[in-house]
Amino acid sequence: MRPFSPITALAAAAVVACPAFAAAGQKAQLPATAVPTGVVALGATPAGQGDQGELRIMPLGDSITWGLVDTGGYRAPLYNKLESLVTGVDWVGSAPPYSFPGAMDDWHHEGHPGWKIRDVIAFAGDQSTPATSIEGLLEAFDPAVILLHIGTNDLNSLKADPIQALTDLWELLGRIYATTPDVQVMLAQLVPVNPLLDQTPTLTFNAGIPAVANSYAQAGYAIKVVDMYSAFRFSPDWAGLYVDGLHPNQDGYDLMADVWFDSLLTVAPPTNPPVVDLPLLQSNYESESVGAFPPLTDDLIAAGSPTLASVQHVGYSGHAGNPISSLNDGKADGHATYALDPVDGSWRSTFNLNLNKAPRGYDIEAIRGLNYASLTVGAQAFEIEVELVTSPGVFTSIGSFRYAYSALPFATQAGGSAMMLIEHEQGFLARGVRAIRFTFSPDPGFNAAPAYTEIDVVGTPAGPAQGKPLKPANHRPLKA
Repeated sequence: MRPFSPITALAAAAVVACPAFAAAGQKAQLPATAVPTGVVALGATPAGQGDQGELRIMPLGDSITWGLVDTGGYRAPLYNKLESLVTGVDWVGSAPPYSFPGAMDDWHHEGHPGWKIRDVIAFAGDQSTPATSIEGLLEAFDPAVILLHIGTNDLNSLKADPIQALTDLWELLGRIYATTPDVQVMLAQLVPVNPLLDQTPTLTFNAGIPAVANSYAQAGYAIKVVDMYSAFRFSPDWAGLYVDGLHPNQDGYDLMADVWFDSLLTVAPPTNPPVVDLPLLQSNYESESVGAFPPLTDDLIAAGSPTLASVQHVGYSGHAGNPISSLNDGKADGHATYALDPVDGSWRSTFNLNLNKAPRGYDIEAIRGLNYASLTVGAQAFEIEVELVTSPGVFTSIGSFRYAYSALPFATQAGGSAMMLIEHEQGFLARGVRAIRFTFSPDPGFNAAPAYTEIDVVGTPAGPAQGKPLKPANHRPLKA
């Protein structure tokens, strides 16, 4: 249970009381060509099943977390510092890189330019749906540490409300701890804006952060307030730490790395969460070649296949250049049509399988999401549900999956290819299936437009044994 929010009662008093501010498995049989020479395989081992010596750290925030193109902002210098302290560091997160290939080996993060605290909460969905969520990301990557710097965009608008921002922050922390109760949150008091700008909203927000953190600390959660503000404010070169009014330059990011590092030294050495059972595997692949991942023309839902009975599309019908039928037409390259999802997230496509051919339904071995990548198109996000022969009319969720292709390697190309492959480590995603449904999500925060060139469902007619009852999967994507 989250602690009682102290914000309304304590925020005003905190401004006066804080002196620092007062002064200032079985593999599906896919074609060998599915992983061609030159593909960049963005995946190795699921979080929780890799080297337990590598400490998983999730940078979470807005464009200040997104960083700079050469170093990822504070991430590269902090990585180098931490490497001298622990066996290894594994940045985790689903957002695309903001560094040229090779500039930083591990670029993963959850930095989203322009986001306010409420955007992160909206990204978390609501408690009634298993849609793309920050809860899902936390389950996926199991961070031992979260570096949280968020709120700058809340405070730099005509309707800035520091007290509401603190309330939102308290709610966000509750969502984080409800999913990962043992995570160590390093909660930053925001870096100040450029000294030429008004500091009052930032001062008010920062002064209330200790009260927010203390409410969770008293409830037994691991949280540490990190004073980024003072490090900038009392730097001899304060005005020289910015590229604009809000964002640090590399000197500013180097300072942030120092503060993060020094603060991490003051907390108990964090460790990764224990290894858990991960029945589903998500592998992500990329290639600079157009059409590197050929679509299947004989999978269960392929257009014209005898295993497909009918298709229902709700909420989106496509348009002339990108008809909805492109999802299973067996074409997937930079020149083929693709279906771009609507902004309201209402698009749901259901593929009913032919029970006359397989009365027991079908055993699903793998699902492939194919796309070509560019600077503006490169994300996939959808929930998969199945209807079993034994439970007609009831759709059960396998899980929600997401992937953002790294756009920069394709910047000079006419287009590239990418594939998200979902499998079960012990054989089948589901058995005895009569229908499979995809609910496609709008851009889940990957800063790239979602697009779907082809969806393939690999499977065979079900045998006599139906296996264990289907349960929602505890899935985790491979490191992307």
